[in-house]
This record gives sequence, structure tokens and C-alpha cells, in this order.
Amino acid sequence: MLIFIIPMRSPQTTRDWPLVSRLAVRTVRSACAQSDPHFRVALVCNEPPEGLPSNPNLEIIHADFFAPGTSIGERMEDKWRKVKLGLIAMRSHAPAHFLLCDSDDCVHRDLASLTTAGPDIQGWNFSEGFIHDEGSPWLFRRKNFDRMCGTSSVVRLDPREIPQSMDEEREKYFILRYGHGEIGSWLAAQGRPLLRPPFEGAVYCTGNGENASGTEFRLWRSRRLLWERLAGARRLNTHRRALYGLYDLDHP
Repeated sequence: MLIFIIPMRSPQTTRDWPLVSRLAVRTVRSACAQSDPHFRVALVCNEPPEGLPSNPNLEIIHADFFAPGTSIGERMEDKWRKVKLGLIAMRSHAPAHFLLCDSDDCVHRDLASLTTAGPDIQGWNFSEGFIHDEGSPWLFRRKNFDRMCGTSSVVRLDPREIPQSMDEEREKYFILRYGHGEIGSWLAAQGRPLLRPPFEGAVYCTGNGENASGTEFRLWRSRRLLWERLAGARRLNTHRRALYGLYDLDHP
């Protein structure tokens, strides 16, 4: 089974709550569009957005934390607390594969199929993936995708590798200790390497003004990155939209 943990920002920390809501709904719809039925989606939020799909595999987990400040550090701390809460809520499904998924990204519809076919595999690391500037008709294929996007590692967890309560220290659990840029190399050092999936696992959606990290790919100006961007360009056609559930926000 594949379990998506999707932490969502609180309304008090956003400049545009309707936009954040539409992004989160698109992410949830993307996760719920899996071609294999063995999955769960946990949306962890202070306030659920309107327009969520009606799906028996979707669970809304309410976070009653006080709203954090608006700095990136405070927002990231709030994100990790929500990830922890989501893991605790989904602990009863373990052993299972987990994907920590940012609430503005989209995922490939066959990820759950990978985990069903390989229930004992440690997981998969998205070393390559797509970047999409909101509103663009293009996807841009990028190497080192796991270094820039939080939606980039499917990891198998046993119950003992998941906290039982919010009182436990985050650092005790590797899934909460290591970020997306480190977890793959840490697991490899433990003799538990992550595999490369047979497709680009996710789309890192940027340029919407609400990215938690503040990254917007279209603002990168180096000649090398611009060339790589052009070389990796793929038309966002009907087929790729369906693979990732990536629709225009104004036209779902």
C-alpha cells in the first residue's frame, strides 16, 4: 500500500488562501487518481479546502496547532509537525510505503502500482522529475529532482519507524529527521537503497507565489540552467496532464 502524507498550510500564513486551497485540491485529486486502488491519502490541515474529491481513500486529519509565523523557518516547522501528525494517524497501516507530498505538487498515477508490485522493496527515489511553471504549456525534465522537490521519495516504513504520539522526539525517526535531499543517501548508507522508478515520479509546481521554499524555476537565470531547461522541455499535452492530474487551476 502507498500512503500519501500531504501537510497543508494554515490560512493565517498565506497571502492568497483561495489559491492555496485550489493548489491543495489539485494535489489531492492527483494522488487520488492512482491506477491501483491500494493507497491512502492523508491531508493534514488546520482548515480543509473546498472542492476536495469524494474518495473513500482520502482522510482529512485536523491539526489544532496554533498558526505559525510567516517566516520560511516557522512555516517549515509547521509542515514537519503536520507530517508527524499524519504519520501517526496512518501508523496502523504499516508496514507500508509512504510518500511525503507537498500540497502544491502533482504525482504520477502509477506510483501505487509500484508499491503493490514490490511490497518488500525499500522504496523509490525520484532522481529525475518534471518542473512546471504555473500556466506554462511546458514541463521541464530535471536531474537531481530529489534535491529540489519535497515530493521525491517513496519509503517503506515499519510501525516501529513511525512515532506513536506527538510527544516523541522527531529526531528519533529517520523519516522525520532527514529531508528530501538527504534521506536517499542516508538509507543507502544503511544498506537500504532506494530504487529509481521507471518514470518521472512527480511534477514540482512552481511560479504560483505560494511555494513553501520560495523557489520559482522561471526566476533562475544562469545560462547552463536555461539550456538544461530547453533541452528537457516536454509539451504538457493531454496524456501528460492525465498521468499527473495536472490541470490548469482555473479550468479543472
